[in-house]
Amino acid sequence: MNSKSEGGESMAIGTRSSMSDWGSRWLNYLQAMEVLGVSRSTLDGWRKAGHLDFAKLPNGQLRIRGNDLDRWIESKVEHE
Repeated sequence: MNSKSEGGESMAIGTRSSMSDWGSRWLNYLQAMEVLGVSRSTLDGWRKAGHLDFAKLPNGQLRIRGNDLDRWIESKVEHE
């Protein structure tokens, strides 16, 4: 699966190397769903359970830093 970054270039979603490309950018809810490969209801559950720390904007939209999402994913990866 591919996604367009802010600069318009295509980035593969769901691969370890591309997730690091998000860096300190803020991701919206849809982007976080795509990176994680999960549904809105799954992401809602994880957020409500406190597994992921989203910032709420004054307009009610949710954002998560790419670095924070990347660290959370890394913590879930089994290391051999």
